Amino acid sequence: SGMDGILSQATWIRVSLDAPDSETHAKIHRTTPDQFGVSVKMIRGLAPKTRVGVNVVACGPNRGKIAAVARLAKEHGAKYVNVSSEVLGRVPDWLADEVLE
Repeated sequence: SGMDGILSQATWIRVSLDAPDSETHAKIHRTTPDQFGVSVKMIRGLAPKTRVGVNVVACGPNRGKIAAVARLAKEHGAKYVNVSSEVLGRVPDWLADEVLE
């Protein structure tokens, strides 16, 4: 399949997972709650085949949930989590406090 061809060339893949639950994920991505399950299934399915990372964009709706996203990603096989801020050029105080806990 096309995915197998991509995987044969990839050393890693990053999946966007901005929340630990379907409601918050849907709100952030402006999509339906079932798309959260698609992202989690993708992490779980790809992890045995290549190095999978998760990208989290810290924003208002996922405030206080970043650590839960990281735990969920790890539970499903992700090897790392990249957290970035939606505000370019600076890290909000709440994010620094949450990540450093």
